[in-house]
Amino acid sequence: MPPSMMKNQIKGSLLIGQDNPKRRASRNTRSELYYNQILTIEEICAKVDNITNHDVKRISTHMFDPGNIGITLVGPNASSLREYSLI
Repeated sequence: MPPSMMKNQIKGSLLIGQDNPKRRASRNTRSELYYNQILTIEEICAKVDNITNHDVKRISTHMFDPGNIGITLVGPNASSLREYSLI
């Protein structure tokens, strides 16, 4: 999917979420916690528009680094999954 489509998907979801009071309150709470202010929809959309391919690669490289991955195995077959290289 081209980056412009992904950005439009994120922004569209954000805008549709404004119709739901619970989602709006959740967005405002996260904004207050992360940025110590409530960002407007326009400010968030501008931040989304400014995301570059380099930003995505940098974050994904960090997130999917085997040294940064944690996994919890639950259930009767959990021990059989130890054969995978990440575990």
